[in-house]
Amino acid sequence: MKIGEALKEERLKLGLSIRKMAEGIIDPTFYSRVEQENRNIGSEALVKILFAHEINIDEFFNKIKDTYAPSETTKKAYLEEKIRTAFNSHDIATMHGCLKQVSKLNDPILKLRVIVGIAYLEDKNKELPHEVVDQIYEELDKNDELSSNVNAIRLFTNAMPVFSDEQLTYFMHMLLVRAKNVENKSEKYDERIAITCNNYLYSCWQRKMNPSTVEETYSFMMELTEPHLLIYKLLGKMGKNLIEGNKEQAIAIKDELLELGYAEMVKNWNL
Repeated sequence: MKIGEALKEERLKLGLSIRKMAEGIIDPTFYSRVEQENRNIGSEALVKILFAHEINIDEFFNKIKDTYAPSETTKKAYLEEKIRTAFNSHDIATMHGCLKQVSKLNDPILKLRVIVGIAYLEDKNKELPHEVVDQIYEELDKNDELSSNVNAIRLFTNAMPVFSDEQLTYFMHMLLVRAKNVENKSEKYDERIAITCNNYLYSCWQRKMNPSTVEETYSFMMELTEPHLLIYKLLGKMGKNLIEGNKEQAIAIKDELLELGYAEMVKNWNL
């Protein structure tokens, strides 16, 4: 069975229209052509559709295994989504299972992300072995790796608690300098950097430090123009106010964010 045929079978089983099946993920017209086997669907979009409609991944791939040899990209996309879901739901057991699966892939950055994620969930960031921390540092210190590799950016975002103040400031400065020079940046790229900026301001507040990189970070967030990223401007203002000791202004911004329905984005900022 081909992918399009398997997707159509699942869609009909769920009683969904083509538009509902593709909604929020890919263009419905394009999706319709995927079902007709006139277009190929990307691995990331495929995995998102499967997770969005709670389609059993193993059963789905079992349907198409005789037609396709599972690609490394598809495996990684599936694992990344599984890791994200497990991390957000604090499912440590699944995270450990993902680590075993990731260890079989040739992707050291993804493996380190899972290790750091497990350490965070188990509140053992400061207990990571020195060799793991050194490996994280080495991966991030490669030429242009931090600005050009999405997985590297995610690794840095997740690994902030394991770095010294100096290392954290160094990597953040390097990321911002290189991010400004990236040509033809996508909105998704800017969003990933904005998430990192928010985490960095939070780390600086927690560590009670205010290096010049805070201003660089704030400036990047203030220059965001895409409508759905404007929330990061408010987060940037809140973080900067806290770092500078303006708690009342920060609380006012947090209250506004809560009122707008962004509780999840400010839940760690215990003001």
